[in-house]
Amino acid sequence: MKTIIPILLFVALAGCGDDSGKETSEKTLPQPETNQTPPQPETKQGEPANPLEERLSKAVFLGRLQEEDGNGSFAPNEDKPFTGWAKELSPSGNLVHLVQYKDGQKNGPWTKWNEAGQKLSEGEWKNNESEGVWTEWNDSGQKIGEGRYKDGNMEGLWTYWHPNGQKWQEGEYKGGTEEGSWIEWYDNGQKSEEGQWKDNHLDGRWTYWYKNGQKSSEGSFKEGSKEGLWIEYNEDGSESSRKTYAGGNAVENPAP
Repeated sequence: MKTIIPILLFVALAGCGDDSGKETSEKTLPQPETNQTPPQPETKQGEPANPLEERLSKAVFLGRLQEEDGNGSFAPNEDKPFTGWAKELSPSGNLVHLVQYKDGQKNGPWTKWNEAGQKLSEGEWKNNESEGVWTEWNDSGQKIGEGRYKDGNMEGLWTYWHPNGQKWQEGEYKGGTEEGSWIEWYDNGQKSEEGQWKDNHLDGRWTYWYKNGQKSSEGSFKEGSKEGLWIEYNEDGSESSRKTYAGGNAVENPAP
């Protein structure tokens, strides 16, 4: 099973889909070895030939902005909330963070790079809250997460990928929590688990598979706890056990 992974913190967000095929409660975004590549800023219609350089030439250092409670961010020696671009450089002088402000709040594009110049995450802010499509990449440039924010909360379909490009997880968020159908796959493309979320809890029928494609277990949850009959299987497909649960506790063990 899985927990929320905000893109940006991305938190990633503990490891699911282990080779055992059994249900788990945590996941961590996979991180492969680094393959350094330079940044490749894109030019939009109507923008200068190199909009990144123009933004950098006007940007203030992010660390120099001063936060005032209730009033937003201010540049040094300014009495009006800051409007413009803010940047952060690594100790070696490479750009690692660029964000746009308006009236003292983050409003507009936000981009983060690693030391080598590879883009790690990109999205938009609206009045200091994440808004619209956000995307995250790993150090080798492989996309590892993408979805939408609304009023600072994850909303709608989100998709995560393994470092080899295979889809890892996909499901819906509502108001920042999982809601509806969620599916997870192993890095070989084999489905590892599938089920429903409701009100931030596992709810309804869930099925788990081994990496070889054989079913490992199946049963139902109610408000996050196992409920009713659960069946477990061996990797060869044979049934290994049956247990009946009530409120997450086994109450009987009928023979297969």
